[in-house]
Amino acid sequence: MCTRAPSLASRSSSVATLLLALAACRLVPNPAYDGAAASSDDGAPTSSGNGSTVTGITESSGSSGTDTSSSSSNGGASSGSTGDPVAQCYDGVVVPGELCYEYRPITAGFGEDAIAIATADFDGDGAQDMLSGNYAKFEIAYGDGNGGLRFLLTLVPSAMGISAITDVAAIDLDDDGVPDIVAASPDADTIDVVLADGEGGFDPPVPYTVSGRPHRMAVGDVDDDGAIDLAVLCDVSGELTMLWGTGDGGFELGTPVPAGTEPGDVSIGDIDDDDLPDLAIAAQDALIPFVNVGNRELVALDAFELATPITVMMSDLDDDGYTDMFLSTIAQENFVLFGVAGGGFVEEATWWNWTGRIAFAAAPGDFNSDGITDVAWGEGYLGNGGMTFMFGLGDRSFEAMLNPLYTFPQDLAVADFNGDGVPDVALANAGSVLAMGLMVSVP
Repeated sequence: MCTRAPSLASRSSSVATLLLALAACRLVPNPAYDGAAASSDDGAPTSSGNGSTVTGITESSGSSGTDTSSSSSNGGASSGSTGDPVAQCYDGVVVPGELCYEYRPITAGFGEDAIAIATADFDGDGAQDMLSGNYAKFEIAYGDGNGGLRFLLTLVPSAMGISAITDVAAIDLDDDGVPDIVAASPDADTIDVVLADGEGGFDPPVPYTVSGRPHRMAVGDVDDDGAIDLAVLCDVSGELTMLWGTGDGGFELGTPVPAGTEPGDVSIGDIDDDDLPDLAIAAQDALIPFVNVGNRELVALDAFELATPITVMMSDLDDDGYTDMFLSTIAQENFVLFGVAGGGFVEEATWWNWTGRIAFAAAPGDFNSDGITDVAWGEGYLGNGGMTFMFGLGDRSFEAMLNPLYTFPQDLAVADFNGDGVPDVALANAGSVLAMGLMVSVP
């Protein structure tokens, strides 16, 4: 529970929590998923065609606590419509409120224990590709624009063979219009920068030493100079280190600053409504806001205390133009702080606890095409794997639906892999033979 709110200076309102009332769902494990595999003739990773069954919302409530999960078996689709759960799926028509997805496992070439994931169009063909971070390597599977993934490219980190990659990002660092790669290697104390060479390949990794086990990153133009910066968390040293982008793919290392005990996640967003990107850090028993006061200076505000937050994600979740914050804690509490004009967040202590559910990663998107922002999160915890859709209702409340995939997603990324205008969800499933997976829309 939050015991006090941080001060956001005189221009900001005080901060308190608003926990969403979510519908209770039960997990229905299906071991068949761990036995599934999809591979092409040449062994490259692939996901195509109808996949494994997922669940969909048929009759749901945002607060009654009734079970909103229901299985379907028609082509592996799920739908948000009442009645026949797959009646509107696979007709090629996107209907507002419709939830039609199928899960496509991807195993060949990736192996087990995919830890991190990102998406981008690396080869410039207009289709989204998938970047995975694994033990001692990162890999790209190229999308075909129809939800399929083929032609694996394996890259090795600068400290080859000794370091697990715990976070990856794909973004254009040198302003050439081609996405580059950034990876965190905590065992080697390095952040690897891998620039695209402009010809479909990549230059050798350039390591930046960040002591203290750098394991999580957030990317964005924090100093507002037009170049991408990296906010890097180190869990052993308990520090935040900024890598300030120079615009040509290089970085200048900032001075490490304390970021709480064993900081585990970081997100970028405008907390104080001054149009400058700020940071929120999830650490042991605390959420720590860092406000941006300009000139590459980030000031830590008073932490507010709560059961150790595992995931923090900032985005405009109620579509009012102000930054909101999604949090998931080790106490299995998932809630949202809604931003207000002038900075800070609304004040209301309406708690709801989904027992046994912890979000290890979260991302926004309009997954049921109703024009309202939703949240997808991955739950790789205590053998209960799966993915949750948290659907926005347009009134600062949500209803939730759990997909019982029986995978263990540690990270996820959202992009449109099949070009239908509906966001898909790529999953990194650590601890499962289904090392990667794609929840692809099938309207």
